Amino acid sequence: MKMLWETMGHEPEKMARVLKGVELYQHAPRNRQPSSGTLVARQGRVELRRPYPPQVAQEMVLLVPSPINSAYILDIDHDASLMRYLSHQGFDPVLLHWGKTLPEHADENIDTYITDYLVPLLQSQNSPVHLVGYCLGGLLAMAASCITPVKSLTLIAPPWKFDGYSDQRREDLSALWAANKASCETIGLVPMEIIQSGFWTLSGGGLFNKYARLAGLDPESDRLQRFVAIEDWANGGAPLPYAFARQLFEDFYTDNMPGKGGWRVSGCTITPEAVQVPAIEFASCSDAIVPLASSPAMPNRTVLNAGHVGMVIGSGAKSKLWMQIGLWLKQHRQKL
Repeated sequence: MKMLWETMGHEPEKMARVLKGVELYQHAPRNRQPSSGTLVARQGRVELRRPYPPQVAQEMVLLVPSPINSAYILDIDHDASLMRYLSHQGFDPVLLHWGKTLPEHADENIDTYITDYLVPLLQSQNSPVHLVGYCLGGLLAMAASCITPVKSLTLIAPPWKFDGYSDQRREDLSALWAANKASCETIGLVPMEIIQSGFWTLSGGGLFNKYARLAGLDPESDRLQRFVAIEDWANGGAPLPYAFARQLFEDFYTDNMPGKGGWRVSGCTITPEAVQVPAIEFASCSDAIVPLASSPAMPNRTVLNAGHVGMVIGSGAKSKLWMQIGLWLKQHRQKL
């Protein structure tokens, strides 16, 4: 409420619309439940699931979401699903679910997610797969592709050069971590509310503008249902292990270890140059979560004009992103 007043206190009518939109969101029916699909493989608490079983043998495309939120952003509903689109293009899309995080996982850091979960799951398949990583999942997928064979690598809005964030942004995140580090270390977990509070400040008034636009919508409308699904996804997610968050805040955001070429996993220095498989990157010039300046700038990069989430599930996602990914994968399809 304090943030709302500081941002829109001088616009009482707009602030009233924001509050009306928030109320509409809170009381909207939750009608859409994404399907988890069939279990393909499990490594500890992490699972690979197939929501769209292929009719015939197809090449697997393993999609890696960010561990910060649930996997469903890549398959959020019937009309906004990159996975469903890839299935219709003749592939076998499989979605990685990071699973439930408990205090016993406190010592798992970003490297652990790669070496103990992602790489073993890739190696559990009969042959190399196409690997697609979104947001922080792209950073993990990039590292995994340097360690174990994959057919191709597709990165969607991955952070890499953490000095590409503004100095103020990095200072704010450092202050957020400093204020919560001790309590998080005690419980071994970083609650999602702490992570999300860092993202809420990224868009300023944009955070409230989207709620103001809800005022007056039909509670049963498709538009509101899509908004609810996205907001529930954005506001949900499991806590992060303490060691994961510590590495993210201190080694990455503060020290820019990946961008400086100092990040090593399983004895391999992870850099864009270390990726030896066909790779493509999709970044955005209007991404508030992962600014263009923070992207790895892979040699084969396409820059879109879409938001961090909108590029994946927005009204233009199919023409701007999905179709390009589909064409890329078809170019690197191998005969089974």
